[in-house]
Amino acid sequence: MEIKPGLSRIRALCAAFGNPQDKLRFVHVAGTNGKGSIVTMVSHVLKLSGYVVGKFTSPYLVDFCEKIEVNGEQIPPSAQTRIRGEVLKVAKELKDDPPTEFEITTAMAFCYFAECKCDIVVLEVGLGGTLDSTNIIKAPDVCAISSISFDHENLLGNSLKEIAREKAGIIKEGADVVVSPWQHQEVRSEIGRIVGNFRKINLVESQVRREELMIRTTFKSTSFVYCGVQYNLVLPGVHQVQNCITVIEICKCLEKRGFSIDLGALPRYLNDIKFAGRLEIISENPLIILDGAHNIGGFKALCEYIDTNLGGKRVISLVGMLTDKAYRDCIDALAKRVSGLVFTKAKSERAVHSEELASGIVGPEIYFNDDLDLAAEKAEEWLQSADALIITGSLYLLGDAKKIMFCGKEEMVC
Repeated sequence: MEIKPGLSRIRALCAAFGNPQDKLRFVHVAGTNGKGSIVTMVSHVLKLSGYVVGKFTSPYLVDFCEKIEVNGEQIPPSAQTRIRGEVLKVAKELKDDPPTEFEITTAMAFCYFAECKCDIVVLEVGLGGTLDSTNIIKAPDVCAISSISFDHENLLGNSLKEIAREKAGIIKEGADVVVSPWQHQEVRSEIGRIVGNFRKINLVESQVRREELMIRTTFKSTSFVYCGVQYNLVLPGVHQVQNCITVIEICKCLEKRGFSIDLGALPRYLNDIKFAGRLEIISENPLIILDGAHNIGGFKALCEYIDTNLGGKRVISLVGMLTDKAYRDCIDALAKRVSGLVFTKAKSERAVHSEELASGIVGPEIYFNDDLDLAAEKAEEWLQSADALIITGSLYLLGDAKKIMFCGKEEMVC
């Protein structure tokens, strides 16, 4: 994936179509981890509240059309082909500074959402915030900052303060700003400083502590109490509590801004949301899980899930990661919790070779092969009915593994 920070190319693309983004209202979500979950939950609540809702996420798992949805329905292939062709025609005219694939996709999304007359769009940042192509929008109704940790340091900075500053680049005058709870103090201080530079802005930051929430987890669900209300999620993992609280506060802000959202119905609206590729349970016997952890924050959440819910199981993991991630720290943390590690090479030009991923690992049984088909065969060979298999390390890996291992098999979802 080509990365060229800057807004000039996306501005040129969108200007050619009459700036469709200016016809839309937005919830804009930046952060390191949790963006996709927050976007999915907010979109679902707004849809159930009666609105026409656009949703833009990245990357996709199996099909490109997953990135652009309206009311839970992916952009039809015919519309995707038509709009992409129109955007590419304009992109070819920008020969001196050609747009990236992500910029082309962002322009497509804006065009489609305007065409569908969306009441509101829930928009996920691709990378960073300040110079991300989604950041050409005018002030959204809500800017949300999800959990911030280290990732893309070569582009965003080598400290949490620098990374937070880049993520907070989506904040604009007049918006409500919702910050996920449990952020590092360095992150909170930097976002507070940035918000203080604006004259008209509303900062919402829940200071609730974990021990106040009465959190209960199983391998496939999470429950907690927030502001005296019980929430029961079919999304596993304690980190989803953090994301869900962020969603609740976003909905409160939208309700104050005139959106008709029944806040009392939020527990019901949120209790059946599922999210592909985030501790997604593909099979229960044996237990097979797809998780998009790809940085140290994501692996910390995955390891907490294993510690909390899989203590009685032998755990195998199929792993592929990218070169611009702290893959050694991530794998070292995972290796302490599993019996077997199968390494492969994700299908990306930035993927790490499996032999490099496997080097220096002590403890679990190790197998490595750049060929995903052969690596997947080995993982299945090691897996017994009482075991758990976790496929993780890169969203690029998850979609391909899902197609290879699960499509067409009984009792498994593709």
